[in-house]
Amino acid sequence: MAANAWYCVGDMVVAEGEGKAWWQGYGVEAEDTGSKVGRCYREGYKMRPIKFRAWDKDAKKMIMPTEICRLHFNHGLCCGILLWNGNIVLKFDLIQFTGLHWDNDILESKDGLRKYIVTYSNKQCKWWLKGIGKAWSDPDPNWSDYKHIGNVHESPELIEETK
Repeated sequence: MAANAWYCVGDMVVAEGEGKAWWQGYGVEAEDTGSKVGRCYREGYKMRPIKFRAWDKDAKKMIMPTEICRLHFNHGLCCGILLWNGNIVLKFDLIQFTGLHWDNDILESKDGLRKYIVTYSNKQCKWWLKGIGKAWSDPDPNWSDYKHIGNVHESPELIEETK
């Protein structure tokens, strides 16, 4: 069966076929006969590990990557999180790590005059900065030109200040 999605976790990768695939932050566990588990190498290239954290909408708190035991994917959509403490979270925003910042982080220009939200463009397949208020969006940012000041879930007042 041909895989329709590759997920790299730590140094492992899960190829998801039809149905569902469970995987965890350090190591992989596949529960679907269509899923293949292997080392995080494809055609000789090492894939960058993908890290996630999540905003628990009910508890109004951030779930850190070390708390996540498994993410449940059903037909390519993440629909549940199993935590190491045994709790299951069903209402959440899944947040991916870019390599420098997290999706939905709020960044500020070095001069402190403009604020941006780290956003992923599915159309262009890349991370970019969405301007807040009167700030222009930056489709190809030099990440060192910005400093982290919060995120949209834990610091929504930072967005409201600039509107």
